[in-house]
Amino acid sequence: MIRRRRHSLHGPLWLALLVLLTTAPARADDTLALQKGEHYRSLAPHLTYLRDERGALTLSEALADPDRFEPIPGQRVDFGFSDATFWLRLPVANATAAELDLRLALNMRFMQEFDAWLIDDDGPSLLVRDHADVPFQDRPIPYRHLAAPFSLAPGERATIVIRYWSEGTTALPLSIETDLSFTELAAFHNTKNAAFYGFVAFMFAYSLMFMVMMRERLFFFYALYLLTVTFYVFHMDGLSFQFLWPERPGWNSFAALPLGLSLTVGAALFSREFLKTRDNHPFMDRLLLGVIGLTVVMMMGPLVLDIALVKQIAFPYTFLATLLFLGCGIVALRRQRVGNRFYVAGWTGLAVAALISTFAHWSPGMMAVGMSFETMRIGILLDATMMALAVIDQIRGLRRERDNALAHESVVMQEMLELHDRFLTLENRYAMARNLAEARGLQLATTGHDLRQPLASLRAAMQNLKSGRGGADAPTTNHLRGTLAYLEKLVEGVMDSATHGAPEQASGGTEDGSAEVFPAQLVLDNVQRMFQQDASAQGLEIRSVPTRLALHADPLVVMRIMANFASNAVKYASGGRRMLIGCRRQGDGVTLLVADDGPGIPEEELPTLTRNYVRGSRAPETANGHGLGLGIVADLARRHGYRFDLRSREGHGTTAAITVPRG
Repeated sequence: MIRRRRHSLHGPLWLALLVLLTTAPARADDTLALQKGEHYRSLAPHLTYLRDERGALTLSEALADPDRFEPIPGQRVDFGFSDATFWLRLPVANATAAELDLRLALNMRFMQEFDAWLIDDDGPSLLVRDHADVPFQDRPIPYRHLAAPFSLAPGERATIVIRYWSEGTTALPLSIETDLSFTELAAFHNTKNAAFYGFVAFMFAYSLMFMVMMRERLFFFYALYLLTVTFYVFHMDGLSFQFLWPERPGWNSFAALPLGLSLTVGAALFSREFLKTRDNHPFMDRLLLGVIGLTVVMMMGPLVLDIALVKQIAFPYTFLATLLFLGCGIVALRRQRVGNRFYVAGWTGLAVAALISTFAHWSPGMMAVGMSFETMRIGILLDATMMALAVIDQIRGLRRERDNALAHESVVMQEMLELHDRFLTLENRYAMARNLAEARGLQLATTGHDLRQPLASLRAAMQNLKSGRGGADAPTTNHLRGTLAYLEKLVEGVMDSATHGAPEQASGGTEDGSAEVFPAQLVLDNVQRMFQQDASAQGLEIRSVPTRLALHADPLVVMRIMANFASNAVKYASGGRRMLIGCRRQGDGVTLLVADDGPGIPEEELPTLTRNYVRGSRAPETANGHGLGLGIVADLARRHGYRFDLRSREGHGTTAAITVPRG
């Protein structure tokens, strides 16, 4: 017979208790008849309980009145979340002619206070005591779950009495096992645990390897998430108390809360990194950061609140956090982010498992708590697997995007090289044209004047492209191509003039030049792009008024005139804030204008400004120029039959306009 530890009750007292226990009214199925080789895992029908609200009763006081014990409601020992202490009474009998060696088993890793006695003819024997001050080595069976051996002589009747109190759920999965069934049950659980931890260890090593090889932060956060998952499950399996801190039962009783909440933190950190919420979903990012902060606060909750209350809140809180992670994935999935299908699948499975676990803890007796934990284990395993697939899928997608970006970059660089070659050729031809202009006098000098601003604009745009500030978007490339075409045509006219001795061509054509119908908006857009950077540097805001009007004129001449207007506005409108570029219908013509709100020009100076090398008295000393711009405009307008108008009021700005035939 297995030796038992006797509880300190005096002989007459335990004898009286035994009489009370054996003479108390009982249901027909109260006594559990034990057979050789059989195990019993549905004990609720044979159990009665006593609720001790203050937890102050002793063994003798609890058993003093057996009538106070009531039948267990339902098929499981589970009274929900409660701060009360519970007493259980289980009458048993050896229904065989041989001695029975059995084990009282609990599928529980730990209980804050747990005591079990066997009361027989010899008095009460303490089977097991598990409190917050009892180290692991004091357990009667060195196993991760509580268990205690006991024996019954042939035909012997006895009563198992249990007293327990928990800071969390009061679910108590009890069973009576034979040595063989207990060993088989332990072997089954050990095999299952080995498979689970082996898989997690493989995934952890896999993530660390890829983190080192690929230098991706995502693998670090996945490894961190796996680590929190492993520690939580390891603790809930009772293995942490057995292997990590067997001498610290106090910490072991508390550790479930911070370890469980740390899993929520790890999941939130992984979700932020995987979904890139900081860049793509700022609102969701704030929600995830809020979950992290609130979870840390809950970890410290037992410092000011009852730990049982904090644990009670933690179950629905964890479920809500899981729903948040799932919701973030669904939002990101709608935006077709790579890998999100696995992310959503994983969190869907875990959300279902969390719902089942929450239901089990908040609906006492409806479901075995052990089954809910196994459901959570499966959900966590599914989630970890899906997250691994999500990470792989996302990394593969990012690599595809990178390859596509490199291919696009190659095309862009090819275009930039083409533009650069054209620009160098143009600069060389401009240098030749400038030399010719100096030799041929004023008419070619005016053409050189009109070349300076577009070339300056081109240099700035090309420099931005080279440095990466300007980007290589379609508007920038189109602007460069349009400006290059304008300059090439202008320079071509200069070279033809130098070759054939036609000075009127150097000024931009003649009244018999190539007139064509084209949208006025093209001129407005080109002028705005050409002078946008210089205007911004001067603090001027350029506004272009959209139009659908068409012109019947020489596009190059109109462009030169409007470029001179804009150049003067940028140079001389110091102190102004706005420059307007637009056009309006004027009879059978169209008037194009450039207006600024600068200091204006004295009225008496207006007639002289169309002369070459004449500048206004209000021109800033820092303004570049030689006084050729308006002279060029007047000459072009005269020879093409356009009407040129210049108006200004001191202190109210200047408006320069040209009227051309309407297309």
